[in-house]
Amino acid sequence: MLIITIIALIGLSIPASAVSLGPLFWLGPQTMDNLQNYIVEAGTTMQLPAVPGANTMYRHFALWPGMRTDNYRARGLPYGGHLIQTIMSPNGVANQGQRSCKGGERDDQWCRGTSNALQSSRLQINIRYAWNPSTRNTTQYLKVGGGNLISEYTSDSGRPFNWHVTVECWECVGTTPEHSYLDTTIKLQNAEPKFDSWLTTTNVTHSPVTTNDGGKTWHVNWIHVKSHRFG
Repeated sequence: MLIITIIALIGLSIPASAVSLGPLFWLGPQTMDNLQNYIVEAGTTMQLPAVPGANTMYRHFALWPGMRTDNYRARGLPYGGHLIQTIMSPNGVANQGQRSCKGGERDDQWCRGTSNALQSSRLQINIRYAWNPSTRNTTQYLKVGGGNLISEYTSDSGRPFNWHVTVECWECVGTTPEHSYLDTTIKLQNAEPKFDSWLTTTNVTHSPVTTNDGGKTWHVNWIHVKSHRFG
């Protein structure tokens, strides 16, 4: 339902040159070179902001946390390839005249992936990913506001090896909203005491990246993604 590429989200074929990335928090290796460790579990709580106002024009705009997997080379893509993502897109009419979610007519709601489920602004979305070494699949779980499970999806996208959050826009003009991720935890297959040395950030602030077990489990109390001007 949610573990998809953004192109699959709205069924468009858009050249990479039209895609812009805004703020970024990236933790983990950027490539598979000499890769010997993987993420077996990850979780975060996303604080949804207000939907961007009329001063932001976009063909497609998304906030998402995600993990790159070891399948991206198999797909023949030099960089990017297979991702496990939780995508939040405004439900407002984009430039192509279609809403992100079918059945919704309000511009002040968020659409979560292809589940066609509308979410109000300011809600907290709890997201958890779990890798199963027996099936070699990753399952994604979503809860709203700490309540009951609202979505579960299993994918054979590959083993994840890094964690990142970003803002992605296609043909954007305007300012995207600031928002936050709380209580982010990443558990590795094996301890990696220097996992935090791969930290890369752009236009975000965050609490210290810490581990209490020698590098197998990593924690970030908060990640604040600043507003970003496109165009």
